Amino acid sequence: MFQISQQNLKKIYNLRDTFVDEHFGLDMYNYQRGPSNHVIKSVLQNDGDEIPMEFSRQSGKTTAVVATITFLSIYIFALLKDMGLPVRKDASGKREWASIIFAPTQEQGKTDFDRFKDNLAVVQKPYKLKYSEYNRTTLKLSNGVKIYCFPLTLNSKPESKTADLIVLEEAQDIPDLMISKAAEPMGAATNATVLWVGTAGYKKCRFHNVIQRRDKEGLPIYIYDKDSIIAEKRARYLLTKNPFHLNYELFVEKRVKDLGEDSDHIRTQYLLIWVLEHGQYITDENLMNLMGTYDEIFYTTTKTWAFIDWAKQRDRTVVTVLDRRLRILSWLEMRGHNYVDQWEEAKDFLKGFPNLQRLGMDVTSTQDMQKDWVENDMAKEKNTGEWVAPTEVVGINFTDVQQDAMYRLLWRLMHDVTKKGKVLRSSRIRFPKTESPERERFLWEFSNLQKDIIKKKLWRVEAPKGNQYGDDYPDSLAGAAWISLNPDPQKKRSRGGMV
Repeated sequence: MFQISQQNLKKIYNLRDTFVDEHFGLDMYNYQRGPSNHVIKSVLQNDGDEIPMEFSRQSGKTTAVVATITFLSIYIFALLKDMGLPVRKDASGKREWASIIFAPTQEQGKTDFDRFKDNLAVVQKPYKLKYSEYNRTTLKLSNGVKIYCFPLTLNSKPESKTADLIVLEEAQDIPDLMISKAAEPMGAATNATVLWVGTAGYKKCRFHNVIQRRDKEGLPIYIYDKDSIIAEKRARYLLTKNPFHLNYELFVEKRVKDLGEDSDHIRTQYLLIWVLEHGQYITDENLMNLMGTYDEIFYTTTKTWAFIDWAKQRDRTVVTVLDRRLRILSWLEMRGHNYVDQWEEAKDFLKGFPNLQRLGMDVTSTQDMQKDWVENDMAKEKNTGEWVAPTEVVGINFTDVQQDAMYRLLWRLMHDVTKKGKVLRSSRIRFPKTESPERERFLWEFSNLQKDIIKKKLWRVEAPKGNQYGDDYPDSLAGAAWISLNPDPQKKRSRGGMV
C-alpha cells in the first residue's frame, strides 16, 4: 500500500472538482464529495478498502459514482506517474486500469453505464480518446482504461476480468454468493477497491454486514438519509439562491405524502432504515429474547419430541429435542453421508430421553428410506428390551405447502403475537443458555434465515446462498415443533397448521 500526503490529495480532489464542473457543470455536494474522495484515495494508494455508500433515493449517488469513475478514467495514469506509483500492465505489456460495475440486473447496471458513456462523449474530443471496443457490457479506451458492466444474479456467469475498482450497485439486492464467487475474485490480483452502493433493504446481506462491521470498527461509512440530503441542499440554496436545490425536497415531500412516512418504501429508500423484520425470519433482538434460564439437558424422563433433519450435500444432520414446554433441551449435530453411522450416533443420543413420544424426520426425496430402516432397527431393539422409546416415527416431506405450514407455526411460537397492541400469547420456544458450538450454529442459522413469499402466497424459508450459511437447525426445530403440537402431523391441513 502507498501513502499519499494530504497536500497531494487535496490537489487531486481540487482537480476532480474542476474537471466535473468544467465538463459536466457539476458542483458536488459535500455528501457526494466525501465518498468520491475516499474512492480516489483508495484507488491511488491501492489499499483495497471497502467503501459503503448509502444515499436516499434520487439524491445523486449515481452522479457521484459516474463522475468519479470518469475522472479516474481520464487522469489515472497521469496521477500515478506524478505520485511515482506503479502502473499495472496487461499481458502484452501495455498499461491498463479497469473498473467493473456490477448490479442485480443488467438494466440496473445500465443506468451507470449509460451515464458513463454520456460523460465520455463530452470529454472524448478534448482528451483525444478513441474506443477500441464499445458495446453494452464493455468500453475499452485508447488510453488503456477499461470499463465493464455485468449483472450479478444466481444464474449469471460474468466473464472473468481483472479490476482495480469494483462497484456494487444496488448492493442490498446482489446475492452474497455471487459477490464472493464472481465479483471479488476479479479484484483479488490487484487488491481492488470495492465501492458498495445502495439503500437499506429487508434482509441481512454482505452490504449490511460491511456497514455494521465498519461502524463498530470506527471506519468511514457514508450514509445520507433524506433529511441530511435536504438540509445540505437547503444550505446550498441559501448560498446561491438557485431554486434548483429545493427540487429534491419538493419531490420527497410528495412521495412521503402519497405513501406515508411509516411505509416500508419510505423507510428503506429515503430514511435508510433496514426493515429486517420483513425479509428476515426473525430479527437478532427477537431471537435473543428466546434464550432460556436453563442449561442444555441431555437426560430427562419428562415427555419429549425429537426431529432429525438429515444432511443433504454439504449440510449437517441435526437432531433437536423439545419438551412439553417447547424448550429446546439439546441438539446433536453430525457430518458425513454414512447414514447408518449417523443413526447409531443419534440413537445413543436419543436414549437420554427415555420418554420420547414421537421421532420425526425429513423424508424429502429419497430420504424416506432412512425412516424405513430406523423403524426396522427400533423394532429389533424393542424386542430385546434395549429400546424404550419412541412409540411413533413420523416422516415429513418438505413440500412447499408443508414447509409453509411448519414455518408459520414456528414463527408464531418464536414471536409475541399481538392484536391492536395487545399481546395474545408470549413466545414459547426457548433455547438453553449453555454456550456450545451447537448453540452458536443455531443462532447463526436463525440470524441469517430469510423469508420470501412465493406462488399461492406460501412462505419460503431458507438460508442465503453460500457455504457459510445453512438452515439445518431451523428445519430441525420447525419439524420438532410440528410433530409435538399436531395430533396427526402427517395429515394435510390448511396453511399455518395448529398451535
